Amino acid sequence: MANEEVVSPNIRVADVLEQIERLDKMIAFHKANSPDDAMLKQYQYLRQRYFRELAKLMKLYNFQLSTLKIKPNKPKSKQVKATAMA
Repeated sequence: MANEEVVSPNIRVADVLEQIERLDKMIAFHKANSPDDAMLKQYQYLRQRYFRELAKLMKLYNFQLSTLKIKPNKPKSKQVKATAMA
């Protein structure tokens, strides 16, 4: 008897989203800091694979994801907002 682990679609969706988030950070890092285009392309390829998997998983919930070009979120910088005192 094969010992197969059954993963809930909910858990897999969360995992795939986390992977995409990590890849977005790596893509942003390599765009800004690395002259090595090969690594950037590898991360972009992996992100596309995860997106396709996510699109398949979301069909289980009657959601259809399109293949829009989505820009990764830029990390939020901590900014101190100056307020004028009257």
